[in-house]
Amino acid sequence: MDDMYNDPQTYDFKYAGYSKDYALILEWASQMKGKILDLGCGTGRVIIPLALAGYDVEGVDLSEPMLCMAVNKAKQYGMRIKLQPMDVTQLALGFQYSMMYMVGNTFQHVLTNHDQKLLLKGIYQFLDDDGVFIFGTRVPQLHELSQVQRYQEQYKNESMFDVVERHVEEYDPISQILSCRTEKIIRDRDGREMGASHESLQLRYTFPQELILLLAANEFEVLQVYGSWDKEELCQDSKEMVCICKKKSRIH
Repeated sequence: MDDMYNDPQTYDFKYAGYSKDYALILEWASQMKGKILDLGCGTGRVIIPLALAGYDVEGVDLSEPMLCMAVNKAKQYGMRIKLQPMDVTQLALGFQYSMMYMVGNTFQHVLTNHDQKLLLKGIYQFLDDDGVFIFGTRVPQLHELSQVQRYQEQYKNESMFDVVERHVEEYDPISQILSCRTEKIIRDRDGREMGASHESLQLRYTFPQELILLLAANEFEVLQVYGSWDKEELCQDSKEMVCICKKKSRIH
């Protein structure tokens, strides 16, 4: 598991405000009659609002610290949501679901061809025959990935301490994996360094036509492809790709 997911407080502080994916997820959830599964639910950014809206939702995530935070956040609303620690490539579920979704570019954490197939096999197994699978992933930007990227971010954390993050990102065109390394330095209100830590992250990039073939090879029909969660057209300038899929119909 990548290091950043062992620190749910910082993760939530940085990403909890993101909501561009919620409207499309909600649009499709409103058409479903059965259970909905969040694959890689994290700290509950999407699943908790869906539960508050009255949907029958469950979630899985590999990170137990992230799940613990999601449970605690749900309790603040007086809710108990079924959340399970689970690798999305090894789904072992007790129900069928009318809808499954992956947000936050979770698909990119599935790094190998083998694991991508295992993921889709599990989704196919536990998705209703008339259900939908929705997910998004970044579109490879070759002009960025072709060179090592070095950049720095600075922000104040939840304790109002200054945080400096120095990032180095390097892409391997053979494995199609971007390796990200981060040095994080925290300074107190007087500017004194409180300590430094290092994090690593790996992300798999899948090209659009490669992704369509992958879905087809694993018995999924693509209903719609967008260039963003706002349903923009997929084009050469798109930074992300959002797919809405269903199982292929089988003729007996």
